Amino acid sequence: MFYRLSAALAAAFFVAPSHQAIAAPVTSAIFLAVDGSGSISSSEFALQIQAYETLLGGLPSDGSIAVGAVQFASSNSVIYPLTVIDSAAAVTALTDSFATTSQLGGNTDIAGAIDYSAAELTSSTDFSCSEMDVTCLIDVSTDGFQTVSGDPDAAAIAAVASGVAQVNCLGVGSGANCGFIAGTDSFAILADSFDDFEMALATKLADEGILPPNPMPAVPLPAPVMLLGAGVMGLFGLRFGRRKA
Repeated sequence: MFYRLSAALAAAFFVAPSHQAIAAPVTSAIFLAVDGSGSISSSEFALQIQAYETLLGGLPSDGSIAVGAVQFASSNSVIYPLTVIDSAAAVTALTDSFATTSQLGGNTDIAGAIDYSAAELTSSTDFSCSEMDVTCLIDVSTDGFQTVSGDPDAAAIAAVASGVAQVNCLGVGSGANCGFIAGTDSFAILADSFDDFEMALATKLADEGILPPNPMPAVPLPAPVMLLGAGVMGLFGLRFGRRKA
């Protein structure tokens, strides 16, 4: 199960080849900051990475979205440089980069990840975060809080001042601190565990306009109900056949 918190409550380089035509201008740019610190087990990290790999495979490839990703722990490690997603090959390269990512381990430097993400977004030559029709986002997923020198709150405020529209957060477990979110309509989503991570991430990316709304999955009926339904349909068919005769 996961929960969404408003900003007010949470507060208490590879570039696509230039000769490749871009069908649509960039309207959304997102930098994903993924926690790889030692407080996350290897199996939990695998669930987190698998969720990103699966969901990012559904991104539009028309050039309207730019995506970058960094893993953070005691330091930063680039998962995927900020790139305009303008082809199926770009989507594949993005998902492959997650599939081959190894966990860093160590401490948690959320502030450093926000600083890095903001610098990449605001220095891009493919779009400008200051343009009215471009929304720049920083998206942090974490199970903890800052454990080295640095201030996530100050980093998020500075990112917004530099042109980033929102710094949002997906917190996992009771130890996650998403109080650093910043920007108009910024928000946090809290998941109980990494077992809930994919659904929470799908909701967050949809709320950010990166993915289309995720329909609720069908709930399978218990076997006895299915058997009862089959029996009723069988009796109906038998009765209908007798009427025709």
